[in-house]
Amino acid sequence: MKPIFAILSFLGGAAVGSAVTFFLLKDKMEKQYEQETKETRDALQKKVEELNSMIDGLKNPDKNKKEEEPKKVKVVNSFQQKAADISKEEGYYNYSSGDPGPEPVPYFGDPKAKPVIIPPEEFGDDEDYEKITFFYYTDGAICDENDEPVEDIAGSIGEDAKNHFGEYEDDAVYIRNDRLKIYYELLMSLKSYSEDVLPNKPFLHPSGDVLD
Repeated sequence: MKPIFAILSFLGGAAVGSAVTFFLLKDKMEKQYEQETKETRDALQKKVEELNSMIDGLKNPDKNKKEEEPKKVKVVNSFQQKAADISKEEGYYNYSSGDPGPEPVPYFGDPKAKPVIIPPEEFGDDEDYEKITFFYYTDGAICDENDEPVEDIAGSIGEDAKNHFGEYEDDAVYIRNDRLKIYYELLMSLKSYSEDVLPNKPFLHPSGDVLD
């Protein structure tokens, strides 16, 4: 009886062990299946979202373009802004750049000051001021000492300076510009700029050579 009982006990223990192993393996496989299914679902969902985004981009190309383009911010130097405001207010324009609009003229003294006609004895009183000579030709041209036309007449000597010949001297007008801290001497010339000066000026070839 004992051998048979031992055999039966062994077989019963084996059956119980097999059953436990089966259920553990089954539970593990079910969890693995659920995990793999979730990962598959997530991957498919991501693909679907990417496809929807591509389709939306094709339907609305301008929308993506506006989102991608960064906003351009114009940085203005405080000195430039101040000079521009004063130039606009006072009418001091510099057309040397060729731009249609006014360009700020740098100032070194009183930003509100305008060119002032002064008597000859006051010319050069302030040693800190620079001295510059302009020439007024018979055809109305106003040029510097290098016979180059003055581009910013309003901001340097003032538009009215040419009308003051004979006020102190017949052939000279003296101007003080407190805005630029410059003394200007406007001398009358008996020559015509277009007929006597311009034809005799050397011209520069694009290569940099001077052409007679």
